This record gives sequence, C-alpha cells and structure tokens, in this order.
Amino acid sequence: MHESGSSLFMNETGPSTAQPGLITQRMLAEATGFNQATVSRALRNDPKITQAVRKAINAKAMAMGYKPDPLLAKIASTRYKTRHVAQGTRIAFITSKPRVKNAENINAMAMHRAHERASALGYGLESFYVNDYPHGGALSKVLLSRGIRGAIFYSVTKDDFFNDMPWDNFTAIVCNSYHYAPPVSLISMDYANAIKECTRQALARGYQRIGYVMFEGEDQLDDLHRLGACHYLGRNTGLHKAGSPLILLDPAKTAIERDADFIGLRQWLHEHQPDCVIGFNTSVWYWLEREGYFKRPVCGYQDMIASTVHPHTGCSFPYVKMMTTAIDMMDMLLRTWQQGLPETRLHILIDPEWSDTGSLPPVGG
Repeated sequence: MHESGSSLFMNETGPSTAQPGLITQRMLAEATGFNQATVSRALRNDPKITQAVRKAINAKAMAMGYKPDPLLAKIASTRYKTRHVAQGTRIAFITSKPRVKNAENINAMAMHRAHERASALGYGLESFYVNDYPHGGALSKVLLSRGIRGAIFYSVTKDDFFNDMPWDNFTAIVCNSYHYAPPVSLISMDYANAIKECTRQALARGYQRIGYVMFEGEDQLDDLHRLGACHYLGRNTGLHKAGSPLILLDPAKTAIERDADFIGLRQWLHEHQPDCVIGFNTSVWYWLEREGYFKRPVCGYQDMIASTVHPHTGCSFPYVKMMTTAIDMMDMLLRTWQQGLPETRLHILIDPEWSDTGSLPPVGG
C-alpha cells in the first residue's frame, strides 16, 4: 500500500492548527501529505495502515479540529465494504463438543444454522474440534495455513485451550462460554431472563410456592445471572419473605457423592413444599422423580434449559438467534477490519424461547 507523507509532519509537535469551518479528509490529506484513501482508513483505525501513520494522521486531525460526518462515513464504509470480503471467505466454527450424527442434538442444530447463515452471506464455514488439537496454538497454525481469519468459538469447555491463541491474527467471537471467556466479544443466552420467564409462566398458571434448583460446581460466567435472578424474584414476587427457596446441586458428582445431594434435596422438598420447581436442566426432573415429587397433587416443573431429547416445559436454547447473531457480527467485524483483541468488548445476551410441553399444567385445571 502506498503511504507517502512529509517527514516534517511526522515530527510536528507544535501548537494546534485548528481552522475555522468544516475540516474535510481532503484537507487532512493535503496537510499530512498522505493520499485521501490512506487518511480515511487511518481515521477508521484500519490495521493495514501502519500504527505510526495512523497515530500521526489522527493527531493531525485532532489538532485541526476534524469532526467526522457520521452519515458520509457510513456511506463510504458501506461502499468500500463490498470490496473487502471476498466471496467464499471461510470462517472457522470451533467447538469442543463431539461430532454428532443426531440432527436433533442442539449443538448439531447450532452448527447447521451457522452454516446456513454464513452461506446466505457468501461465506464458507469450516468446522474444527478442539479435541483434535493439543492446544490453541496448534489449531491457529492450521487456520492460518488455510487463510482463515474469522473464528467463532462455540461451547468450548477446555478453558486452557484459549491460552495459546495468537488473537492478533484473528477476528474472534465466543458463543456460550463456560468458566472462562477470552478477551473478545461474547454472545450467550440470557439466563436471568430465562428464570424470569419461567417464574412468570408459573405465576400465571396459579403456582404459589416456586422453588429453584440451580447448578453447583465450578464457577461459571453466568452464575451471577442465574443465582441473582433466583434471589431477586424470590424477594420481589411476594411469595417468599426470606427470599427464594434455592438449592444448588452438582450433576458432575459421583454416585456416592450425589447421595448426599439427594438427602439434601429430600429435606429441601419437605421444608419448602414447592408446588413448582424450576431446574437448571433436565437432570433435575429425574432427581425429583426419584424423590417422589411428581406424586403430589400439585407439582409443576420447568427446565431453565429444556432438552431436545426429553423436552419439558421451559426455556429452550436460542441456537438459531445465537448463530444468526454470531455470523452477522462476524460479517460486520471482517468488513470493518476489526482484527485482534478489541479495545471494547461486547457481551450480547440472547433471550430464550419458552415452550409448553405439558409439565406445567394450570393449578386446578
């Protein structure tokens, strides 16, 4: 790329030379000695313009009092975007989930939707599994050798896999992260809204003693969202003066260790007598069944994340919205040359989708 400029300008440290009236990019180009295209891209922090040139042009723009016209900038950006991303550019879809043949598996459905949306926008999507690579550095070499710069990490459960990723070489987005999220933009389900919607649906059907069975284990990124929502709703629905009846269980425990959890669950059910239980996933249903909960005359149940294999009433994972958002976001980042670690990270929360499969009948219905 041609970047011609005045050495005098590069060393200029004098007082402000702000001019009255509108300062244009053409005037900046004349003042700095760079062509107008270089000035325009430097003002947008295009990484293909060297850092020294970007810094110099932006400093001169500030000194002259340059103010960008947002409408013209949008028109110019849109016009240039169509020339930046080549048709068929590939995006990596990276997950630690095993390869599955069941089309109803939620992770297979997420991958399928990502392929659909990427294809509609003119991209190719190539799948990679972290289980096939010893660390992130090994995978990054494969991606770079294939000319892949856009990477979507979906449900990656190996936290240390991110440690060796050379983020400066990629435009990356993380979806549905667990215990650790790299310093890039994140897209996840709004678990607080899921619990809120399940609670609203239970109240609308006449349930009065709502209990929450949430996940206990290693700290996850959404713990505060889930647990905070449970406590908040318990205090503010008027149902529980001392807060929500909440119990934490760990599905990863061994059978022997879980016996203590079952004793705790039995005591919790006896003490609080919930007429509706909201569980973190479908495992809770089977635990309640073991404890005889569903033999009660009033016993509603909802999953915070409903299973596609054994669906119960509750919130289903919004994989279509999440994958559509992820691909659209990647398209925007690639078209605006946003590569490497962003100065400002985004966390996008996707609302869940509530569905009724019969496990929450109206009280007295």
